[in-house]
Amino acid sequence: VFFFNDTATTEIYTEQIVGSVRCVQETGVIAGRHIIISEIQLVAATCLQLAIELLEIIEIKVEDVSVLCGQKYSCEEIKRMKLDILTLLDWKLSYPLASDFARHIIQLWAQESELQDQQFLPLMDSFIELAITDYELCTLRPSTIAISSVLCAYERLK
Repeated sequence: VFFFNDTATTEIYTEQIVGSVRCVQETGVIAGRHIIISEIQLVAATCLQLAIELLEIIEIKVEDVSVLCGQKYSCEEIKRMKLDILTLLDWKLSYPLASDFARHIIQLWAQESELQDQQFLPLMDSFIELAITDYELCTLRPSTIAISSVLCAYERLK
């Protein structure tokens, strides 16, 4: 069994797991299958394995996940839950891009008619492209680039 010593990484995983588990608690469904309370540990452990596979260079095997759960779940149950979670996510495991964040911000800010202007989106996209091609700015989080691009485009068209 592999244990983590990196606090920052553990906090990221904790946020992802808590968010996933909260979603399951609220809906009670993963991939059309109702989840009972006793399976929440299975969901959390499987989300942890998926996050590790996506974000880390280490490998955590299904057997390790079973051991982490006190062997409460078989390897087949864990594999099935992994498939159910991937189905729920429609197999979309990529990081959100700055443009994804920006469009989401615009949807949240939808009452502002200027943001729906024909000139706004191309201008916002050009700010995003400038930021991701700049060596200093490309290290920023996509959400930071997105909000900055939305605000710059808004100010430019004001």
